[in-house]
Amino acid sequence: MLYRWGRATQAIYFAYVVAEKRKNQDGGRRMVIDREIVIKLRALERMTQEQFASKIGVHHSMISGIERNRKDVSRGLAIRIVAAFGLTPERIREIRELPA
Repeated sequence: MLYRWGRATQAIYFAYVVAEKRKNQDGGRRMVIDREIVIKLRALERMTQEQFASKIGVHHSMISGIERNRKDVSRGLAIRIVAAFGLTPERIREIRELPA
């Protein structure tokens, strides 16, 4: 199957490249997007699962599955989240430190 590179795909790829460059400049620290970050980020942004999913281009059942610990955040999904919300390693650390 052939895919066209639309603007959204280009933005996601750019976010991935930027994240990889930052990782290399950041002494190898990674921007880990996991269940905890998804839950806290969604609450912080005051979004429903449907709104959050729509913003990153997935079905709301994916977000539901992640939040119920039935699905993992894939690398591709993590890239979409970073791109959609403009996350930096510092911002992820701040979100992670928020109370549950």
